[in-house]
Amino acid sequence: MLPFIKCPLATFKEQFPEGIALIDKERSYTALELDKLVQGTCLELVSLGIKQEDRVAFMGHSCLKTILLLLALMRLHAVACPLNIRNPSLHLEKLASKWIDIETFPLKEGIYEENLIDQEKIATLLFTSGSTASPKIAALSFNNHYYSALGSIEKTFLKEADSWQLSLPLFHVAGMGIVFRCLLGAATIVLSSTPTTHLSLIPTQLFRLLKTKHHLKAKCILLGGAPIPSSLFDEAIKQGLNIFPTYGMTEMGSSITLNTETVFSLGKTLPFREIKIGDNGEILVKGKTLFKGYWNQEEGLKSPLDKEGFFPTKDRGVLSSTGNLSFIGRMDNLFISGGENIQPEEIENALCSIPEIESAIVVGVEDAEFGKRPLAFIQGNTCLETIKEALSPLLPKYKIPFQILPLPQEELLKPSRKRLTLLAQALVKHSKGAEE
Repeated sequence: MLPFIKCPLATFKEQFPEGIALIDKERSYTALELDKLVQGTCLELVSLGIKQEDRVAFMGHSCLKTILLLLALMRLHAVACPLNIRNPSLHLEKLASKWIDIETFPLKEGIYEENLIDQEKIATLLFTSGSTASPKIAALSFNNHYYSALGSIEKTFLKEADSWQLSLPLFHVAGMGIVFRCLLGAATIVLSSTPTTHLSLIPTQLFRLLKTKHHLKAKCILLGGAPIPSSLFDEAIKQGLNIFPTYGMTEMGSSITLNTETVFSLGKTLPFREIKIGDNGEILVKGKTLFKGYWNQEEGLKSPLDKEGFFPTKDRGVLSSTGNLSFIGRMDNLFISGGENIQPEEIENALCSIPEIESAIVVGVEDAEFGKRPLAFIQGNTCLETIKEALSPLLPKYKIPFQILPLPQEELLKPSRKRLTLLAQALVKHSKGAEE
């Protein structure tokens, strides 16, 4: 295999120059037109002094300019560092050597000699979306993004002239995955509300969509980004939606498994990936999509692989006899109550099967008698007795939360189990103090 490869957009342009590569709110762009804009972006970046291996940061808005910057930086062999638009200052000084202001960056066509891309060089630095610790910076090569997309295209039934709505942010690996899949599959990236053949959703988005009874005609709705309640999947299938649950992570370039069946699981391993379950029940992964390592300015790259080259995900899972993956929970979320192991995700799944509950986070609260007991923060109906009644057929008594609290407004967007555990502990302690 040659170490250098053409940008997917260049291949798209050569094969289908008049094919629609992107639809914005204002207009559509053919592959030829989009490529001219990427070339113009390359020229502008060069004029700003951007060179190979520069780490270039910019706001990761889901917009045309961000896509142009991503593709141009890859052609220049620079490193794209899209920032979370909700927290752009997060370790910025340690991440980037250069900064681009998306708002003032010009949009213009140009002619820039096509550069072949070094597949193994770092192409992006992305913050991971870990929920229990400070985000790490994952270094992904062009190869990681390329093979992640290539292995997903056939399984998501993506073909020429199909379209995929960019409904996920471009500072997240799943958003980048949409861009790569469309360019490699000669499909259209959609930045408007135009109906599409493909769509990516997180469970919260699907929950709200099902409430509207709006029947999407998309032939593939990719569902991931957070634990998926089986009841949510079942309701979507019942309403006739083509839901494909997936399991993935930043460190593996997005999706690792995909389910195209109507029975709930996280599906089978996608091409160019490998998965196995460790002796302790941990999900272990590797393959062509596996990242280069965690990056920081002081130490450079650090690879956290085991002796067989597998990445320990810290997720617990089970593989069926047919190779379908089921997610059990995070290794570090498990706690013991009265001598019994409790996996919070199991309780959360049961809670989300109750129609009035949109989302739930369960934490273990210190208890003198049991060691820890489950407490639930939920978005939706918080009537403890009603919830206990609904959970009784689903869970043993020791797994039913002893207290239900509303999920704080500031935790709705990206809840932190660590913060909620501290909050729960403080509230319970205060309540006991008031009783005494």
